[in-house]
Amino acid sequence: MGLFSVIPAAVLIGLGLLLAVGELLISGSFILIWYAIGFLLAGAATALLPEGFFSGGEIQVALALLFGTAALLIYVGKKRRTPVAEASDPDEDFSHGFGVVTADGTHLEYRGSQWMCQGEDGAPLTPGAKMEVIRRDGNLLIVRAVNA
Repeated sequence: MGLFSVIPAAVLIGLGLLLAVGELLISGSFILIWYAIGFLLAGAATALLPEGFFSGGEIQVALALLFGTAALLIYVGKKRRTPVAEASDPDEDFSHGFGVVTADGTHLEYRGSQWMCQGEDGAPLTPGAKMEVIRRDGNLLIVRAVNA
């Protein structure tokens, strides 16, 4: 017989639920949930295995911690294997797009928004002209005329 008496399945399941609620309300670290799963699995094992299978409560707790640690390591392993998108240059999204100069000749209708714009040579822009975005300088798009 172990140091502690066998823990009833309902108590182990209750501890699992308590840890799950604690994760939701307190932690937010996404670690307690894995140990909650471990205690739920240990409770299920206690309920499903024949009486007398566990010699003491410390075996059940060790099993719960083993299940929780295994689940956590599997999760972390999968997360590390997930490729992370490489950071792209934010200005890259603005190059080689096309837009139309607005009626005032100082803005470009580009991707559903009006952007302040300036010709690459500094010359005034013709309203209604189709322009290609060369680059972005802060909130100003540098553009050149498209030869149609």
